[in-house]
Amino acid sequence: MEDEIVDLEFEVEEQPWCSNCSDFTDYRRKWTSVTRGDLDGGVYSENLEIPSCIICCSEMHFLKSSKMLVRFTKMISLLCIIISSLFCFYLFDATIASSLVWVLLVLLSVLILKLPKRAKKALETHHAFIHAQKIKVTFGAVPSDKQSIEG
Repeated sequence: MEDEIVDLEFEVEEQPWCSNCSDFTDYRRKWTSVTRGDLDGGVYSENLEIPSCIICCSEMHFLKSSKMLVRFTKMISLLCIIISSLFCFYLFDATIASSLVWVLLVLLSVLILKLPKRAKKALETHHAFIHAQKIKVTFGAVPSDKQSIEG
């Protein structure tokens, strides 16, 4: 019998990101319940865990979920533009009315892009944090003016 190699790596739990503090700060778990629809026509309540920053008491975000949300809204917006272009200019004759409908649908797709504001803010602050960390590692600690003059 051959011995099987078993991978014992555990999946690391993602830490939530605080957009206000711009760091992976300590957090408190808050629970909320949301009413969901059942397939039988009934309703049930689902309990959700929402991480809350201890320092600023704001809602924290999981970066993986934020990335998926932003990507999904970009895909929906692009799909809306492509389908509206096909309908307005290929399927129907190019008239003023079809051009107006196309402009309205493009504006709708731009509005769809604006929806995930908090997720975009979380990703932008995390990107700025990573960029600042890379600069610190690359250049080391930046000396103050007095130390650079004396040294």
